[in-house]
Amino acid sequence: MEKHLSERYDRGFYLRSTKACWQITVPDGDVIEVKVLDSRLQGDSNCETDYGSIHDGLTSSSTELKKWCGTEENFVVKTSGRFAVIFFTSNFDFLVYRGFHFECNIVTQSKSASSDSTISTRLLVIIGIGVVAGLIFLLVCWYCCCRAKPVQPIQVVAQPPPQNRVVNIVN
Repeated sequence: MEKHLSERYDRGFYLRSTKACWQITVPDGDVIEVKVLDSRLQGDSNCETDYGSIHDGLTSSSTELKKWCGTEENFVVKTSGRFAVIFFTSNFDFLVYRGFHFECNIVTQSKSASSDSTISTRLLVIIGIGVVAGLIFLLVCWYCCCRAKPVQPIQVVAQPPPQNRVVNIVN
C-alpha cells in the first residue's frame, strides 16, 4: 500500500494552475485499487475548475474511471489492468483548498483465472507439438517412399514338371 498526497497537501493548500500526475504500475496479472481518503478541492457541478481523475492506463487518453472535485472522498476505484494514472488539475483562481490524499493497493487476481489460462495455453502448445510431429512423420514417410529403390522384377525360370513316381508297398 502506498499513500500519496496532492501537491502541497501537507502545507494545507495547493497552488493555482497546478497540473500533476502519478503513474502507477503493478506486476503483470495484478490490478490497482485507488482509494481517495480525503478531498478538499474547489468544486463545481461539472468538475471543470479543480479536479482529480483516475484513468485505466498510463495516459490521459486512457479510459477515465473517475473524475471528482469538491469534498467527494472515501471512494474506491479499481483498474482492469496493471496500469493507472491519476491527474490533478487546478485553474488560475486564487482560492485556498487543501488538495487530496489517496492510497494505492495492489490487488492480486484470483489464481483460478490465471490457472485456467495456463491450462489453455499448455493445451494449445501440446496440440501444436502434435500437429508438427504428425507433419514430420508424414514427410519422412513420403521421402522414404519416393526415395525407395525400384522393385526388381521377379525372374521366373521354367522348370520341368515334377515326375510322377509310383511306389508299391508290399506287405
